Order: sequence, then structure tokens, then C-alpha cells
Amino acid sequence: MDFIERRIFMSGSETASSWLNDATIQAILAYFGADYGATVVGTIDTYLNGLPTQSALAIAQLINTYAVEDAGIVYNFVPAFGVDRYVANEDGVAYIDTGYKPNNNYSWSLRCALIETSVAEKGLFGQFTGQRRMFLSVQNDYFQSGYGNYFNENIKSADLIMHEWKQISNTLYCDGVQVAQNPALVWEALNPLYLLSRYGLSPIKNKLVRADITISSTISSTYYPFVRNGVVGMIDIVQNVFKAPAAGVLTLGVQSV
Repeated sequence: MDFIERRIFMSGSETASSWLNDATIQAILAYFGADYGATVVGTIDTYLNGLPTQSALAIAQLINTYAVEDAGIVYNFVPAFGVDRYVANEDGVAYIDTGYKPNNNYSWSLRCALIETSVAEKGLFGQFTGQRRMFLSVQNDYFQSGYGNYFNENIKSADLIMHEWKQISNTLYCDGVQVAQNPALVWEALNPLYLLSRYGLSPIKNKLVRADITISSTISSTYYPFVRNGVVGMIDIVQNVFKAPAAGVLTLGVQSV
């Protein structure tokens, strides 16, 4: 039996077989690149949407993907292994306002890639409130960051590669390597954190796969690409809230990891 199929039936759910029909199993296996020995039409989303809400959510949980229920429809939006699904502000205008006004108890992470580099300063993430900073931006073809009272120039040469950025308290990492550290301070910002841009700056063109915002060591929001009523934005799977762009138009894309 295929590994994914074993996971479905041996994950501790005694009632799995009662709501997993053959077509659903085939769709799940096909979606994850497994050979079920049959031709499957459509994607896992098609089959999840045809099931009762709780069953669809249970399937997503069993195969370790994310799903969200919206008006009775369940959407599975994590793509197959080896692929990143992203939103992009190719117009150089679009961004998402998270509404979070950070302080020194906030941390964040991004999986993103630039579409362009820039000599002029442009924003990738965060906000700027005088001496109360939390941001990632690009200037003179280098990444730069800010935390509290501090500004970190030229932390890494800007490129078009997909990176994992993570700010844990006052320390910033890129792909697991520390690139900046500032003294710990007590501060509170007046302006909200932006995704795909920085408050007070024009956005740099970039692609965003995922973003996390953590408050006092607890993840408050996790954002993934999502489409609602034809509008491309991001879904917060923790708060179950859809975030449309505050300006401009976002596009969806997929690339190999």
C-alpha cells in the first residue's frame, strides 16, 4: 500500500474509511505525486469541496496540509511537495496590511523572493515609526533591516533567490544564518506591519509564499496565498481571515523549490 494511503487509514481515525471513498483517495494520492494506478481528473480541492465540511478538514489534517472553511466550503491551499505557491506584487504597488502594530514582544518570519533589486529604498516587510522599527527592505542592492532604535545596513546582497527570513526578538536570520542582532529594548510602534512592502515606503516587487507573526512566543497569524471571489490575497489560517491587498493587484504563481 502506498505511504500516503497508509497515512490516511492508519492515523488514528477509526472512521476514515466511512468518508474516504475511492475517488477521494485517488485524488489525494495524485495530488501528492503518488501512483494509484488510475487516472484522476481534477485536484484534491475538487474532492474536498464535494465532502461535508468536517470530513474535508479531517482529510487535510490527516495528510498534514492546511485547510480553511469559508462559507461551508473547504479549501486546501498547500501545493504538492517540491512546489511553492506564492502571491506577487508584479505591479510594484500591491501590499497587505496585517493590522498588527508591533512591539518588542513580536517576532516574524517570511518565505519570499525578490522579483527585482533596487538602488532606491523600497519595502519588503514591516513598519517604521521613528525609533520604533521592525522591517525588512532593500536599498543600494542590499537587504537592510530595522529593530527598535536600530537600523542595519547591507546585511546581505540582494538577489532573486527564495529565502527564509526569521526575526526572533532582536535577532534576524536568513536561511538559518544570523545576519543582524540589536540590543533588546522595550518599544511599541504606532503603525501596522505590511506584507510585500513596508509602511512608509513603496513596495519592492517580490513573491511571498508564507508569513508568520508571533506575539510573546505564540503564533498569532500565519498567511498563505488565497483567492476569494476572484481577488488574490492571503488567508490567515490562525484567525481564519482573508486579507485582500490594501492597494494594487496581486497575482498568483507557482515555482519549483
